[in-house]
Amino acid sequence: RKMRSELKYGLLAGLSAVTIIMLCEIGGFNQLSNFKIGNICRMLIPLLLIPFVFVAISKKKYAENNGSLTFFEGLMTGQVVAIIFSIIFSLTFWIFLKYINPIFKEIALQYENSVMIKSGVDAATIKTQLQAIGNIYSGTFQNHFMIVFTYTVFGTLVALVISLFMKSRAKN
Repeated sequence: RKMRSELKYGLLAGLSAVTIIMLCEIGGFNQLSNFKIGNICRMLIPLLLIPFVFVAISKKKYAENNGSLTFFEGLMTGQVVAIIFSIIFSLTFWIFLKYINPIFKEIALQYENSVMIKSGVDAATIKTQLQAIGNIYSGTFQNHFMIVFTYTVFGTLVALVISLFMKSRAKN
């Protein structure tokens, strides 16, 4: 029995995010000297959803539904991909922060502090920004819930747009 498109591509998207996280760590991009490159890698992670949602919806339409797809089917397919991706990413990021690189938060704060000082940002703003950044990498349940929520919403919006274009047209 074949795996459903949304499950398959949700898992593949999640594993791709895990791969990027680990490649950044192995490549030293989470160290202070290379943190800028690591930031670029980390910013690419949510963009992984776009091709995986597109392929999942395409497979749903052509391989599972014989060329037919309603808007709702496309939207739900993309949303499931996003949920699976978000859960895998959030869980992996928690493990990363807790066990693989427990000083990541401190490195991130040092890096961001130095960038803001070089940019001439005032001390009060730096303090506020560093508190916000510290919260992002805090590893709390609320933080990881927000990751799941945010990436699910992003993936749902991607699915919404793709579904509008991929839905089957009414026949005259």
